Amino acid sequence: MLKKLVLLLIILIIISLTAASVKASNQDIRVLVNNVPVTADEAPIIEAGRTLVPVRAVLEALGATVEWRSDGFIDITKNSLEILLRLNDRVALVNGRQIILDVPARLVNGRTLVPLRFIGEAAGATVTWHQHIMTAQIVLFSSIQPVSQAPAAPSSQAYEIISAQGQRLSIGMRAAELVRTLGEPNRREFTLYGYDWWVYSTPDGLLLAGVTDTRVVAIYTDSHMWRIAGSTPGDSIDTLSGLHTLRENVPFRHQEADITIHLEPDVLLERPLVVINERAVTFHLDTVRNREISAIRIMDLPSFLATGGYSMRWRTTLGRRLDFGVPVLTDAQRRNALAGQERIMFDLVNSFRVRNNRSVLLWHDALADVARGHSLDMFTNNFFSHRSESTGSPAERVRRANIDNIGVGENLVVGTPDSIDAHHGLLNSPGHRENMLFREFTHLGIGIVERYYTQKFLIR
Repeated sequence: MLKKLVLLLIILIIISLTAASVKASNQDIRVLVNNVPVTADEAPIIEAGRTLVPVRAVLEALGATVEWRSDGFIDITKNSLEILLRLNDRVALVNGRQIILDVPARLVNGRTLVPLRFIGEAAGATVTWHQHIMTAQIVLFSSIQPVSQAPAAPSSQAYEIISAQGQRLSIGMRAAELVRTLGEPNRREFTLYGYDWWVYSTPDGLLLAGVTDTRVVAIYTDSHMWRIAGSTPGDSIDTLSGLHTLRENVPFRHQEADITIHLEPDVLLERPLVVINERAVTFHLDTVRNREISAIRIMDLPSFLATGGYSMRWRTTLGRRLDFGVPVLTDAQRRNALAGQERIMFDLVNSFRVRNNRSVLLWHDALADVARGHSLDMFTNNFFSHRSESTGSPAERVRRANIDNIGVGENLVVGTPDSIDAHHGLLNSPGHRENMLFREFTHLGIGIVERYYTQKFLIR
């Protein structure tokens, strides 16, 4: 009896610790200044839709100085800029000019918290809030790309796709040649964008080949055994910047149209893009690991434009329409494509776990049904949250499905065009990354409805 009681107590402790860990990982707010996490002894908070952050930690990361004056003002200075504000006062002074704040500075647990967007933009930075990963991104552009260090344009040979064993792939190669080079894929997954992903899984990572009826139109890999456009997953941002100019605006010409891809600050930091010789190359960067390359995707321009995922503007001849090549699919085809994206996301998570010395997760059909149900709930009722008015919390949804477990976790993403972009967005969020790498998780189910992605993790 005592033995059973001790065992029950251990299980309860595991449940308690797991639930606390999962809750914290999904609710924490993080702040990045030029992609470096800001650490402080008091966590940021959200008040009236505005993010408040610890004043000293963030301002010093921006190169400003902070002084608490005897008259009650907080004096923030940077070069010729001076900002004055007081606790609980919605009027701030910027170089003597009055500014009305949406939310005033607050004192929380003895620490001063200030409105992030106001402070960041007043200091000359761009501030972006990412609701889906609970992250505030502050960017000072001068620190991203020194013009004097811009490299020369790469040659066409720099866009070769070559493995450490000397295997060579290319965009435009015939599907039959791909099979002769790599063999038959583990499986093929239909997509929404006119090509199928051929999935090659190796101990070193994944290689996905996007194939139309006859030709290769896209390649993605997270394996350090492949080099694309002169770079390999694991390379540093300095190595990448020495090969390619990473720009905010990427112009190119296609279908007799002048097109420009615009990269917002967070996009430039996480997935810069280069276009040359009718090829678009996306470098997925690991912002937790100093922006080293975590994966690379190369596509021909029609497939790249069909897939989307970037802000774009274009100019074309009067009366001429630009065809992005997105196929019209039946409901059954869309469901088939989204099911394929679920399986690819599952592969991406396990590939990430293996590269970080974690055990492989097992697919769980019933858990995937729960995840799919929550994605459908969010899509149908137009919300984005772990808690649902109709189904409750993540743990309640799993319990209602009668799935035995001693702990669950949940990751959510919305808005990305496919599971590759969704995966890398989660990878760059410390809380969601913690779920993907949590050692105790044993099973995973994924549900995608349109652009709502739900990952359900479970301890069995």
